[in-house]
Amino acid sequence: AAIAQIALMRLSAQGFRIGTSYLFSSPMVGDAGFASYMERMFQPGQGGPVFEVVEGKESAARWPFESDFRPWGFQAYYSKTSSKDVSSICYSDDPLCGINRVAQKDLTHSDVCDSALAPDGSFCSFGNDFAGQCYGGMSVSILHTIQNNTRIPLPPGIPQPADQQEQPWHPSEADGEQVASLVVEKKMPKPEDFFSLDVLKAMAALCKIAYCGSTPVFENVVVSTCSGQGGVCSKAGFGVVPHSVKPTIVADRGNSQALFFYTALARRTTREFAKAPYFMPAETCLLIFRGTANQENSQMNNALRQMSLDDAECENCTVSAGLLQIWDSKLGGKVVHALNVSGCTAQPSGVTSNKVIIAGHSMGGTMATLAAYKLHRLGFSVQLSWTIEGGRPGNMAFMDYINDQAFAVERPVPMWLVTHANDGIARWPKQVNKEAAGRLNYHVHFREGSLQNPTICTTAREATQAGRCGIFQHDRANLSFEVPSAAHCL
Repeated sequence: AAIAQIALMRLSAQGFRIGTSYLFSSPMVGDAGFASYMERMFQPGQGGPVFEVVEGKESAARWPFESDFRPWGFQAYYSKTSSKDVSSICYSDDPLCGINRVAQKDLTHSDVCDSALAPDGSFCSFGNDFAGQCYGGMSVSILHTIQNNTRIPLPPGIPQPADQQEQPWHPSEADGEQVASLVVEKKMPKPEDFFSLDVLKAMAALCKIAYCGSTPVFENVVVSTCSGQGGVCSKAGFGVVPHSVKPTIVADRGNSQALFFYTALARRTTREFAKAPYFMPAETCLLIFRGTANQENSQMNNALRQMSLDDAECENCTVSAGLLQIWDSKLGGKVVHALNVSGCTAQPSGVTSNKVIIAGHSMGGTMATLAAYKLHRLGFSVQLSWTIEGGRPGNMAFMDYINDQAFAVERPVPMWLVTHANDGIARWPKQVNKEAAGRLNYHVHFREGSLQNPTICTTAREATQAGRCGIFQHDRANLSFEVPSAAHCL
């Protein structure tokens, strides 16, 4: 419907005479100047009229919410999505008519799909009739007649392709619910309330996919694995948007495919997942790093000489040379480009987001911690992120900045470190520059072979040998630093 408005403008300017037209659930596309122009083009006797059809409390017709945008034409308003009787017809910019009378906090995108005006009561779903309508060329009424009057069972229908389905989300679904939930948690900060096993399972699945590398079907693998309609990601309250996946390879030390990561746009499925323990934003990019996969990665991991970040906000912070050099020379620019392609920028407009969830396994988790810092300093809003069996990227000052400063305004937990059994990678290296390496204070520890009753550690003392919490219950002599190993990979 938004594209149709542009088509109306262009076609009328080229001399086509436009008849009565209908725009269903159309967002606003221009400012007051655009609205005035369109009203002149479609004044009585010159074309149209053009009706904006709005139902229930749908939010799309009022979006974008910025005051610069203005509707035009006529609004045909149906107060209930179940009704075929129009409630009112008025000018679309009349503040006392139709959808304009509904408070913004009460608007919802869920009313965009359901409609008594559409066949089978929905604009967004074909039910079981997709094949009959789209391949057989039959209407809903004909299909229902066949189904009701024949004793011959129809063959199973061909499902509608996932990347052609209407997405149950719209930018008008703002993050007010997530913000409100975070405010409530701030009043009673309980870090453990920010842990969700369902979200961790989704992130683990996305991290595992990264080990596939860049294949011809990689984008389809991500979308099918992380659908909002079912599966591991839907249980965490989000799904990946088709056509938003951007896989990227980065050369290092002569290996053209040494590093791999991918980005994708994810959207929350329902408002319930804005609340604890999910705190899922309405829209966010995902940034997933692959772990150690080749000799070049191992060489980078072992380049532990500390380099200063030269950041006045992160005073005395240093990071391992291997990580910092590859980020500054090659990886960082590609990460920002991929995020932009997927739909996220540090300075978002009305159709982009600045939110990013970062995750990675092994070396990917180590890089995820550095990426959280780098993207935060670039202006991205880094959401609760995950380093699964990741190592220590820098010194104590750097990790103190991550633990206590960078994200403290938004939430008590910057990111979760996930550990398993006696895997020692999460406690490696022990020292940098002859001082203890920095460590993430917030970690979730699983016993060998079990997802039941994980240990959650949330204080600086617990993140020490003296604290004996989680991975620190094991003496260093009993840790396994072998990669790959059951402790590190299972």
